[in-house]
Amino acid sequence: MINDDIGQLIYLNHGVALSVALKLLNTGLRDYFAVEERIAHAVNFDFTSHRLSHQKLLNEIKLITNKIMSQNNKWSGVEKKDSIKSLNDCLIHHIKVDSKPFKAVLNTHLYDFKPG
Repeated sequence: MINDDIGQLIYLNHGVALSVALKLLNTGLRDYFAVEERIAHAVNFDFTSHRLSHQKLLNEIKLITNKIMSQNNKWSGVEKKDSIKSLNDCLIHHIKVDSKPFKAVLNTHLYDFKPG
């Protein structure tokens, strides 16, 4: 979503569509985090620390979003590329670093994911 939708909208200077896409990103993250928390409860994982990492990620995304929207299409190609990279870096850090303890617990459970 970041590279394709949001990235293209940043480069094309589509302010309204960009705003909608950034809101969708935020909503999608919140929905995903809610699902992740339900899974954590199902496997008795203490989600407190991970919930804080989710809030940190959402705060970082919000800061980057505010910067993007405040530029009002008056920025260079490098600044556009940096904004896209910043969004990606936040998410990648969360996936690779912040999620390690949760993934370790999940890896101890057997799942077949077959419908009942």
